[in-house]
Amino acid sequence: MKFRTILTLLLAAALLFSFAACAKQSVADETEAPTEAATEAVETQVPADAVELKLTGDGVDCDSEAVFAANDIIYYEAGHDDTYGAGSADEAHTAEEAAAQTVVHITAPGTYHVTGTLNGQLFVDLGDDAKKDENARVTLLLDGAEITCGVAPAVLFYRVYECGDKENFTLTPDLTNAGAVVVLQNENNITGSHVAKIYKEGTTDKRYKFDGAFYSKMSLRIEGDGVLNVTADNEGLDSELHLEINSGTVNIYSQDDGVNTNEDGISVTTINGGDVTISGGNGSEGDGIDSNGALVINGGSLYASANPRTGDGGIDADLGIYLNGGIVIATGSRNDEISSDSKQVLMDLTFTDTVKKGAAVALIDNETEIFSFTATRDFSALVISAPGLQLDVPYSLSVGGTLQQHGGKGGTMPGIGGGWQPGEIPNPGDGAPPEKPEGENPGTQPPSGNPGGSGEQPPAQPGGNGGSGGNGNELPIVPPEGIELPPDTFTPSDITPPSPPSGGNPGQSDGGSLPTPPDGGGNPGQPGGEAAGDEEVSTTFTVTADNHSFFNVQPAN
Repeated sequence: MKFRTILTLLLAAALLFSFAACAKQSVADETEAPTEAATEAVETQVPADAVELKLTGDGVDCDSEAVFAANDIIYYEAGHDDTYGAGSADEAHTAEEAAAQTVVHITAPGTYHVTGTLNGQLFVDLGDDAKKDENARVTLLLDGAEITCGVAPAVLFYRVYECGDKENFTLTPDLTNAGAVVVLQNENNITGSHVAKIYKEGTTDKRYKFDGAFYSKMSLRIEGDGVLNVTADNEGLDSELHLEINSGTVNIYSQDDGVNTNEDGISVTTINGGDVTISGGNGSEGDGIDSNGALVINGGSLYASANPRTGDGGIDADLGIYLNGGIVIATGSRNDEISSDSKQVLMDLTFTDTVKKGAAVALIDNETEIFSFTATRDFSALVISAPGLQLDVPYSLSVGGTLQQHGGKGGTMPGIGGGWQPGEIPNPGDGAPPEKPEGENPGTQPPSGNPGGSGEQPPAQPGGNGGSGGNGNELPIVPPEGIELPPDTFTPSDITPPSPPSGGNPGQSDGGSLPTPPDGGGNPGQPGGEAAGDEEVSTTFTVTADNHSFFNVQPAN
């Protein structure tokens, strides 16, 4: 089956945004098949100097000597003991499985117009000196490409120019001259696996480790007017340094983190535009976006969901999350703290009980619904931000058609959300995902670079608030071998991205900077915070210059 069918179903679902200044826009129902117009290819504008690279299933048709096909994929080999690497038996593959994957190598700088279908990997490697060579840059113009790899990432930028600085942190890395660039045309489907950590011989030092289905060892920039669908048996879209999305439609369904940038204290994930939909953590854990540095959202739209039971968030960043523009909905069982330097008004809500998949969530201003969406999976922590939100406006919140309140005595633990509390033994239930294999978080990379990975989080028990129930995941776990899913599980759907309110610029806001919440108020995204104290119960949700966080959100008495 084609994996665009999977992604349009799971990632769009019933997402809906509305503002007073514009009419509602809804995404196609889960049972609706894409229309012919939605899937029809459009004529691509290809640069005159671009190299034509046509994938042919198990090979490549290309006139350039810089492109060739081979059966030499890097993978985690079965049959070794624990001196070989940190992978589990489930992450190991046989030589026969590896031999079935064709690797299409790109070995010279330039723009490559990639079309066709490949069972294997697109591998970009410009050599040992590429990292410091400003001319060692490759642009992949993906134009209706379908690449599926069952033993490793389907797309791998291995060695190209690194424009970023690994020594000094900045919120605004310049990726203008990034060595890894992806331009999207038409609809592209990337379905990939990962490579668990393989040791250098005689040591436990990393030789290879690639965590994501679409993986870049260097800073990566994505743009264009097409679609990128990524289906992953571990992490989805990864960069070892910086990631920047400027335009296009990016849809990710992953077992672990949907997006991961993994240089500790340095990496920045930036969304300047486009429509990004992420369903992360569909396995035993995982965030929507996980940056080991910072996350900056300046425009576009983002709907990011995380594992609803394991203390993971739709948006997660070690050095701060900055919401400066665009439309943002992030759900999970916690979200990391939103920086007080964010330039756009936001709400950060922690629910007493789990909001169920299918629940309609609406923000109401004087009986007018101004912002709404339908939950695609369970959650107990929610961040919403949009240009239409304002300071000092007493909004009402409805979940599943029921008016909500916040405050009251005590409170759920910020950073965990409703449901699980320390000391409880979780009850997996019939729909719980399998336990994550012992050992290091899967994925790998070559000798240079910094490994990613994150600590294990405690599972959470589902509660209940609206919605249609279920186990919180859109789909069953994707099996690692071949990553093919049962064909009768899915029904196609079409994605219609949300639009900002008329007259507004997604990258601008009248809200100004938001200071840090007052002492004792806490923040649902701050792991390990203190429980909220006694607060006045209220059914109005008013964001002020001093506070954007609301605890103990639950149906009104």
